[in-house]
Amino acid sequence: MEQHNVEISNEVKELTKMRSMIIQAQLVKIMKGRRKERHNELINEVIKQIISFKPEPSMIKQQIEWLIESDYLMRDDKDK
Repeated sequence: MEQHNVEISNEVKELTKMRSMIIQAQLVKIMKGRRKERHNELINEVIKQIISFKPEPSMIKQQIEWLIESDYLMRDDKDK
């Protein structure tokens, strides 16, 4: 029983990691095309464009923050 729980836990971690990468790729793709986008519109666009699963806004926000910290995206100083 314990090994079964470990396997499920590992599958959930892998699924979360894959979904994070899908969200990151979609965010970068959108921002490459638009250069500038308001936060809420960006989240809504990601939700619209990802059809393989329904991403939670909180997960999208986490990925936006990660991309900003990793210098893939930049926050507009005027729009905090």
